[in-house]
Amino acid sequence: MKSNSFKRWLVIPSGLFIVLSVPATTLFVDLNSPNPTPPYSDWSTAATNIQDAIDVFSDGDLILVTNGVYQSGGKLIPPSLLTNRVIIDKAITVQSINGSATTMIVGHQVGALGPEASNDVRCVYLTNGAQLVGFTLTNGGAMYGPNVTDVYGAGIFCETNATVSNCVVTACFSFVSGGGGYQGNYYNCAFISNTAEYFGGGALDSTLVNCTLTGNLQVNDYGSGGGASSCTLNNCTLIGNLSQANDNGNGPGTGGGGAAYLSVLNNCELIQNTASTGGGTCLGSLNNCLIVSN
Repeated sequence: MKSNSFKRWLVIPSGLFIVLSVPATTLFVDLNSPNPTPPYSDWSTAATNIQDAIDVFSDGDLILVTNGVYQSGGKLIPPSLLTNRVIIDKAITVQSINGSATTMIVGHQVGALGPEASNDVRCVYLTNGAQLVGFTLTNGGAMYGPNVTDVYGAGIFCETNATVSNCVVTACFSFVSGGGGYQGNYYNCAFISNTAEYFGGGALDSTLVNCTLTGNLQVNDYGSGGGASSCTLNNCTLIGNLSQANDNGNGPGTGGGGAAYLSVLNNCELIQNTASTGGGTCLGSLNNCLIVSN
C-alpha cells in the first residue's frame, strides 16, 4: 500500500533546519458503518459515504474504502449541471482495500437527451494530483449540458494530471465523447462496454498503460474511435471495439478506427475490432503492435 507523508521544516535557535516527516492522515469508509463520526479516523467511526470522507480531508491524505456498492449521494462542480457520485477535488488518494471486484461506484443514466438528462450522474471526477485505486465504476451518464464537464467522461472525468489505477470502467454512456474516461492517466485498468456518441467509446484524450479495452462503442455518423480517441496507449489490448454510425437512413456512416482513432499505440494488441473505415486504427500510429482479424 502506498504511504504518503508530509515534510515540514523546523527552525531551531542554532539556525539549522531539520526536516520532520509527518504521516498523512488516513480516513475510512464503510457502507455499513454503525457509527459514522467525523473525522472518520478508524473503522468503528467510518463514513458510510465516500464523499463525506473526501470533504473533511486535506491534500496528501489517504481514504480507504471497504467492500460495498456506493450508489447514493452526489455533488456538482459549478458551473456544471452534471452531478458526480464522487468528486475527488483534492490531491488525495481514494483506494479500496479489496479491489474492483468487491467495491463499486455506481452512477445513473436517465436515457434521455433533453433537460431532464441533467439528472444523469457521472461516477467520479478527479482533480489534478488526485488518485483513484481499485474500484469498479459503472452506469455513469454524461448526456446534457453546456459545459465540457457535463458531457465528457461518463465513467471518469479527469483533469490532466489525475491518476486512475486497477479500476474497471463499464457500461457508461456519454452523449458527446469519452464514454468510459476523459483525460488523465490510467494504469492496469479495464474499459468494458462503454459508449460515446462521437469520439472514444472507451477513452478520450487519455494516457493508458497496461489497460484492456473490450466491447466499447462509438455510434454517431460523424464520430470515430470505438475503443479510444486521441489517446496514447502503451502495452494495451483492444478487443471487439466498434466505431459505427447509427442507422439514420444514411448507410453505415463514416465511423473510423474500431480500436483507436488519432492515437499513438506502442506494443499493443488489436484483435477483432470493427469500423466503417480502419477496423484497427484510423489516422494514428502503431509501433511494434499485433493486429489480428480487424
